[in-house]
Amino acid sequence: MVDAEEYIQTDEGLWLYAKVVGRGHVELIVPGLPGDDELLAPLTLDRAVAFYHPRGRGLSDSITEVLDDRAKAPTRCSSRGARYTWS
Repeated sequence: MVDAEEYIQTDEGLWLYAKVVGRGHVELIVPGLPGDDELLAPLTLDRAVAFYHPRGRGLSDSITEVLDDRAKAPTRCSSRGARYTWS
């Protein structure tokens, strides 16, 4: 069961995909790719685990996308929220 899915913006302006599975406080943060959470599902039986896709992997932004955005416009909005950039 997925308790929360979201995108988190880094200081660099990248959007990282993350989701929390399980109950309680997050006790473990696991980098990975789509499907890794299914392999590690037993860990979520008695704790909450946060899974995230590292930059350039899975559903997260790549550094190239952010650099391209900064070169194109001073601000940009996406379906995931506002992204502020500068050139």
